[in-house]
Amino acid sequence: MKFDIALAFLRLYPNYKFSFRYDSSFYGVRPDILIRIESPNTRLSWYLLVEIERKKTVDRVFHEKIKRYEEMFQEIACKKSHNIGHFTALFVYTDIWFDVFLRPQQYKEPNIINHINFVNGLLKNLVQHYCKNLPNERYRFMSFHDFYRLSDPIWLTPKGNRVYVLSPK
Repeated sequence: MKFDIALAFLRLYPNYKFSFRYDSSFYGVRPDILIRIESPNTRLSWYLLVEIERKKTVDRVFHEKIKRYEEMFQEIACKKSHNIGHFTALFVYTDIWFDVFLRPQQYKEPNIINHINFVNGLLKNLVQHYCKNLPNERYRFMSFHDFYRLSDPIWLTPKGNRVYVLSPK
């Protein structure tokens, strides 16, 4: 799953320069992927903290991961160790029953379509019920089965809006 996400960034954003790290840690939080992005037009860099979550229930994503991210962001702000505005946390979710080895061509099969709709409902529940009070500029949420179109406006903000992942905050 990590490599599907990383490869999608490389292929869908050919004009950006990406660096990927799989061993980063910030105040005890270890994202699955730390992506450093360099814009083609400026010398600015910013970072995506990618968490890939496969859980039975979305409340576990919130309580086990997102709360820890909020604590990390508070530590960064308190200690002024990084520019907090240069970080966005991306949560890529699916349930434990979704076959992550399926390819997008298979997503049109009736039983797969039903499961995709189910996962989309779980993600919507995560955002609407657990994440609605999080800082809108800091978090983005996507279902894993949309990895091949992550450059489209499919990312949900905590307010429930669909945006591009590399859109201005």
